[in-house]
Amino acid sequence: MSTLSIVIPAYNEETYLNACLDAIAGQTVTPDEVIVVDNNSSDRTAEIARSYSFVTVIKESRQGLYFSRQVGLDSASGDILCRIDADTIIDEHWVEVIKQAFNNPATEAISGPVGYHDMPFSRLSLKGEDLCLRIARRGKYEFLMGANMAIRRRAWELVRGELCNEPFLFEDIDIAMHLRGHDIFPVYLPAMSATVSSRRFEDRPKDFMRYIGGHSRTFEHHAYETPAGVHFAEGIFALVYLGTKPLHMAYDPELKRPSLTYLLQKRTARPDPMSIS
Repeated sequence: MSTLSIVIPAYNEETYLNACLDAIAGQTVTPDEVIVVDNNSSDRTAEIARSYSFVTVIKESRQGLYFSRQVGLDSASGDILCRIDADTIIDEHWVEVIKQAFNNPATEAISGPVGYHDMPFSRLSLKGEDLCLRIARRGKYEFLMGANMAIRRRAWELVRGELCNEPFLFEDIDIAMHLRGHDIFPVYLPAMSATVSSRRFEDRPKDFMRYIGGHSRTFEHHAYETPAGVHFAEGIFALVYLGTKPLHMAYDPELKRPSLTYLLQKRTARPDPMSIS
């Protein structure tokens, strides 16, 4: 039976990490290893991670998602290397579904859909994401999603030394591009479902549009023709952002309803994780 590791890069994630780790603790099949990579957090991220007996905490002093991802996946011992974000809440069958998928020896890398757990109609958002990703795949977009992905160890070892550390590229799509260079193409698995926070909607419009352009920029960086599915994905993300941002700014996830007090709170947008240094 293949062993499975979950790696979680984390930078100042005290708000979300408990829910992420609670979801891992509630899995129908227990992962063999869970690693949280503390990337110079100044809050209680490392303390929270250490409070879970099944978590190993690794300190990475080089700032940036590229470095914390690399050291996490390189340190993991599993045959299957899973990567999620600290605000990811995985479905209770997530580990079970992934292990079953990798029983197929042809499967080298997989990703699944994500919804938003801090917004109303989170299950509907998950279904909507699934539909859009299926369409993007028909448009020849073969992707990995850092918030919800798994890769076989042998595939990771093929590409780990080639990966790009460039700001404003999508590091997860970069992995998919390098796998493509070895004739390895990620599988999309709808049953591998998870939810994330909608915190990216706190970006100003111009910052969000620049961020979401990372899909195309990553293809262009690798001199691949950008397929129609990529443009479709960017367009959908832009439409969701424009249509959802007002609700995001007013919706209090603790009260589970819009709140004027929450709307008036001063909140700072999170930096692009590939640009933090």
